[in-house]
Amino acid sequence: MGEIKVAFSGTEFSKDEPLDVLLNTAKDFNVEYVELWLPKNIGNLSIEQVKSKLNIIGIKIACVSTWSHLVGVDEVEQNRKLIMDSLEWASKLGAHFVNTYFGHSKTGKEGEDKLITLYVERTKPCLRIAEEKNIIIVLENEFNVLRDDPDKSDVTRKAEGVLKLMKAVDSPFFRVNFDLCNFYIAEEEPYPYAYEILKGYIKYIHLKDGAKYVESRESRYDSSTNKIFSDYEKLYVCTPLGKGAINYDAFLKRLKNEYSGFITLEPHVHREKLIKVLAESIDYLKEKGLV
Repeated sequence: MGEIKVAFSGTEFSKDEPLDVLLNTAKDFNVEYVELWLPKNIGNLSIEQVKSKLNIIGIKIACVSTWSHLVGVDEVEQNRKLIMDSLEWASKLGAHFVNTYFGHSKTGKEGEDKLITLYVERTKPCLRIAEEKNIIIVLENEFNVLRDDPDKSDVTRKAEGVLKLMKAVDSPFFRVNFDLCNFYIAEEEPYPYAYEILKGYIKYIHLKDGAKYVESRESRYDSSTNKIFSDYEKLYVCTPLGKGAINYDAFLKRLKNEYSGFITLEPHVHREKLIKVLAESIDYLKEKGLV
């Protein structure tokens, strides 16, 4: 298959940290690409100022991400503008992907079909711009990370829901950002089940590992290293790749034969542990022949 490229996600870095910290961290690991989070990673920098930093440090942009949703929000235009802005930044910075999210029902009364229909209509202006700029919008599957979806109405919790949405949008400029750990936390088998269902639509991948949080377990699940996430009544932690519950050995072996594109590390651990966990995850990818 084609080339697999590693990137680091800017979501792991504080909004108070200069962009140079993200870029130099990638450079220190000989990683050529980063996922830029807008506006978190840029502060008051202009596109031209960011471009200059990229050229000086020698880093490229894999994807421009925003915390944007088009259903279950009052500020639809504001969220749509975030996506539009990310498309503009991606176009100017040479990235071919922008990342976004679905959302969920505000009232709990809308069914899956209605939510998908609503999303399809609201995303059309973004897709027109994406097509003009030849940039793919990737939708990341998500669990109830903000604890604001009491009805489990986010269709991206399940692979079948993501597939249904992909077919409804029906555009080559709308594809999947496949996040195995998010599926795992949402109690969906990420591999092989979700992968088999969605592999024809996957154009971008987020890598982090995870496990159920049990206080008495060994330090690799210790909350002092790993952030605790909840999905309804259940608790989880993220871990370095290969140290959690996800079958990454089999997945990465399969990926080498079937995938061409980015695998972006977003460990979701405490900031002070980030460099150590990135190093462990890179070592794991080296063992698997992906770096």
